[in-house]
Amino acid sequence: MGRPAFQITEEVCQKAEEYASHGLTKKQTAHNLGISYDTLNVKAKEYPKFSKALKRGRAKGIGNMVNALYQAGIEGNTTAMIFFLKNMDKENWKDDRHLNVTKTTVKYTAVDRS
Repeated sequence: MGRPAFQITEEVCQKAEEYASHGLTKKQTAHNLGISYDTLNVKAKEYPKFSKALKRGRAKGIGNMVNALYQAGIEGNTTAMIFFLKNMDKENWKDDRHLNVTKTTVKYTAVDRS
């Protein structure tokens, strides 16, 4: 007799969303729920509400980090400012490294100094 099948309940969806919102990966979320990574993926495909909870949690976590990064930039954190701008306005804030190399032929002539 194996262990009982994992059931997707409202409580499981809430926990999954919370774990994802705190930046846990799917593997970490699965571990915390007491299931394998494969089971998490199977259940996410079978239960749209479970899949949505994971996606909603991830989006909340990303939103929280963006807000914290933005706030750090507003408070004068130069690294946060640069990171934010490079990621949010890539067209104008990127490290361009263009090398303009042309082919040049150089001839050497041996000089006899004897």
